[in-house]
Amino acid sequence: MLKKLAIAGLVLTLMAGLLGCDLWPGGLQRPEEVGEQGDTPPISPQPPGAEVTITLYVSDAQSLGLVPEERVVVQGDEALEELILRELLAGPADPDLRRTVPEGTRLISVDNVDGVAYVNFSREFVEHHPGGSTGEWMTIDAVVFSLTELPEVEKVQFLVEGLKVETLAGHMSILEPLAREVSRIGRVMHDLERLKRVQARVDAGKERWRLDPLEVARRDGRALGFSLQDSFELLSREEEGAAVVKAEHNGRTFHIHLIQPLKRGDDFIWVIDYVEWRR
Repeated sequence: MLKKLAIAGLVLTLMAGLLGCDLWPGGLQRPEEVGEQGDTPPISPQPPGAEVTITLYVSDAQSLGLVPEERVVVQGDEALEELILRELLAGPADPDLRRTVPEGTRLISVDNVDGVAYVNFSREFVEHHPGGSTGEWMTIDAVVFSLTELPEVEKVQFLVEGLKVETLAGHMSILEPLAREVSRIGRVMHDLERLKRVQARVDAGKERWRLDPLEVARRDGRALGFSLQDSFELLSREEEGAAVVKAEHNGRTFHIHLIQPLKRGDDFIWVIDYVEWRR
C-alpha cells in the first residue's frame, strides 16, 4: 500500500513540474497558447474559402437569348458543381438580366459520376416553369452550359425529386444526359439597350475584348454552345463592320458572322449576328 502511494505521489510531482513549466510531454506548448508568441499564426477552425471565378448563363432583359455572366464567389466545402447551381438559382447579379431557372426551385443534390452531372431539382423546376419553347431551351441550356464550363463535366442528367422526367415544358426531351451542343443555328437576336450599356462599359475602359471580333466569337459564342476549348480562326474583317470567324466544335465546322451594331470603327463593339453550319 505504501509503495502504491509513493508511485502516485511521484506521478503527481512530475505532472506538476510539467504544468509549472508550461510544457506538455515532448516539450510542446499547450494548444491554447500556440499563436501567443507572435511567430506562430493562430489556427482557425474554419479557414476562409478560396475565391473562384464561375460563368453562369442567364437571359437578357428581353428574353431573346442567353448571356454569359462571370462572377467571383467564395468556395467553401461544397463542390464547384453545387456552387455553380446555387448561384444560378439565386439569379443574375446584373439587374438588367433575367433569371433562367424558375423561381422557387431548390437544388436537392448534384453528383458527378464519370463526367455526367446528375442534377436533382425540386418539383418547382417543372411546376413553376412559365412554358414556351424558347423559355424551355433557355432553362435547359443555362444549366447545361453553366456546368459544362467545368472541364470535368461533359453532360448533364436532369432529375426532379430524384426521378427522370420526359420533358420540362413539352418541347425538349431531358430523359437522357445532355451535352453542350451548338443547336441554335441562324440569326442571333440582341437587346439594343443592353448593347448601348455594353458600349458604355467599353468606353470606360472595361471589357475591351469586345473590340476584337475573334475574341467576341470565342467568349460570347459560349452562350450558343461553343466552348473556350474549341478552335477559332478569323477568316475576314471588313471596314463595313462585318467579320467571319470559323469555329470547330465536336468535329463540326461553323461560320460565326459578326457585325458592329452601333457604329463602325476601331472603338465600337462587335456582336454575333448569325451562325451557319458548314458541311
